[in-house]
Amino acid sequence: MSGPNVPDRATRFRLPVQVPLRNLFLASGSAIVGSFEVIFWAALGLPRFVLVAGVALILVGVGIALSCLIAWRQRKWVVYVGSSTITVTRGTQRSELPWTDVGDVRLEGRRLAVLDRSGRRRWALWVDRSGAESETLHQLVAAAAERTAA
Repeated sequence: MSGPNVPDRATRFRLPVQVPLRNLFLASGSAIVGSFEVIFWAALGLPRFVLVAGVALILVGVGIALSCLIAWRQRKWVVYVGSSTITVTRGTQRSELPWTDVGDVRLEGRRLAVLDRSGRRRWALWVDRSGAESETLHQLVAAAAERTAA
């Protein structure tokens, strides 16, 4: 496997992540309507509340777009199942746990939970709708179950 500090002969699992298009369309629509309000306010000399509403819509659109970006980045993760460790990378963050400390890897609703031997949750990885339907997720759970059983 390639990548920084990835265990040798580790199997890489990366689930597909949907881009939140509906929310991004909402954000862009809000910003476009707000921009038009500001332009019409300046060109036609409309009342000040049109300017305030336009700026507010632009800020709402930017806020929605930023929240979409943050949520999308949090849902992107890669799991490496190696012979001695399970490694999770999220962006530039990397966490590693030896198999001797792993009690179970299972799905809990829309999250992939990695539990230690005492049953305490060590990691909870968000799985979106496209990832939950992916065969990769089932392969990851099966590979982890094989390692924890050994």
